[in-house]
Amino acid sequence: MRMKSWFAGLAVAIILQMIAVPVIHAASLGQILGQTAAEWLVTKEIIRQYHYQKYSYLNDMKREVGVNEQPRANDQLKDIAERLLKTVAQREKVEAPPYTFFVNNKKEMNAYCGLGHNITVNIGTFEFFDYNDDELAVVIAHEMGHGQRNHGLNSIDKQVPFMLVHRIYLARNNNTLSGLTSYLFFRQMMAKNATLPGEREADALSFDWATAAGYNPGAGAAAWTKVRAKYGDKQPNFLGELLSPSDHPTQGQRIDYFAKRMTEYSGGQVKVNAGQVYIKDNPVMIPAKTGSLSAEERAYLIAGNLAKAVHNNPAPDPAQVVDGYILMGDMVITTPTEQDEPAETIAGRMNEALEL
Repeated sequence: MRMKSWFAGLAVAIILQMIAVPVIHAASLGQILGQTAAEWLVTKEIIRQYHYQKYSYLNDMKREVGVNEQPRANDQLKDIAERLLKTVAQREKVEAPPYTFFVNNKKEMNAYCGLGHNITVNIGTFEFFDYNDDELAVVIAHEMGHGQRNHGLNSIDKQVPFMLVHRIYLARNNNTLSGLTSYLFFRQMMAKNATLPGEREADALSFDWATAAGYNPGAGAAAWTKVRAKYGDKQPNFLGELLSPSDHPTQGQRIDYFAKRMTEYSGGQVKVNAGQVYIKDNPVMIPAKTGSLSAEERAYLIAGNLAKAVHNNPAPDPAQVVDGYILMGDMVITTPTEQDEPAETIAGRMNEALEL
């Protein structure tokens, strides 16, 4: 997971990039293939050593972003990581080297999986999600998806075909303008055909693993709703997309993806539309904003609880109100606030929709 950041001094960056674009003199195809293959093998070996000699890379990461010892965040990260690792181990082999998790000092919302299966989560991510277990589990499971599929370790392999095309073109078009345009094309192809598929794969795995570990199936959509509310969902302008092509799905695309997975998990029974929770196409609740949760974010979390209650369950427990909570069996679906409709009204609609 990485939030898009734009560099200050864009004009300076453009000039520096143009100066840095290499111009390859005419060379035979064999020479280009040989040079690229040699560089690929050397780079792959360096990456492999960093990956398996993990503590050297881990120390580099800690020097770069710092280590935050805040007890609440560290305890929560430990609990979520252990729960997810146990779930992954039940489904597939947990790849070597062993995973390491730590909280860093960065205040923005972000997390990443470095080489060596070293996963770090910004302290700002815990604060951004107000220490919500379900939303944080989706973030951490996403980074584990990168680790399990070794996206970092295998990144150089994905670059080689595009690097070859880039260099062959430069050998035939020996000028700075061609160098710049082909480099930009190379960046585009890498973003769209290498990095972006990896992000989508990690999103898919994060839903599978977090949900299987018992976390809320609506948490992915809820989390990205919160991100979109904070950072927006604007597509980059043409110049920005050329210089720094989008290599992650947009917030809106991620919301749609996780919302679809939640509905599928419920057997097609539960969905959210325009901030309203539906069961079998019957509206049952329009949640109000409460605390740090927006109305839309809360709608996905409530819908996720409903999805868990009806998942593979043709006869779920009826909704009932106990001490202000709406429960189905022993599962809390939601706690209506003063801004919501009465709990009895909402529970009644749920039962009518489910024909209970």
